[in-house]
Amino acid sequence: MWRTKRYGYVDGWREEYAWATAYPVERKPQKPQPTAGEKFAKSLDHSRCLLRLAATRLKRAQTLQARWKRRVTYYEKKLAALNGGAHPDALVTPDRPGPPQ
Repeated sequence: MWRTKRYGYVDGWREEYAWATAYPVERKPQKPQPTAGEKFAKSLDHSRCLLRLAATRLKRAQTLQARWKRRVTYYEKKLAALNGGAHPDALVTPDRPGPPQ
């Protein structure tokens, strides 16, 4: 099987791939190593970016908290009005039985 065109050498392979001699194989020049200052500058930029994202997440969470607080307050007031001004936490409803006797 190793003597097939797909998996190995076959007679006439040099003529088959003669076009490849026009493309020289050269080693790529090695990239210069970044200095310590460049590494720290890159890390600082990355840290600032992540800090900005964290601040955004915090603002979103605070907004959600404020919205839910408003909604809870609204429903507490509505429930208290329906039950004669009693605080909603003191109410006994079918899903919230009163304190144990």
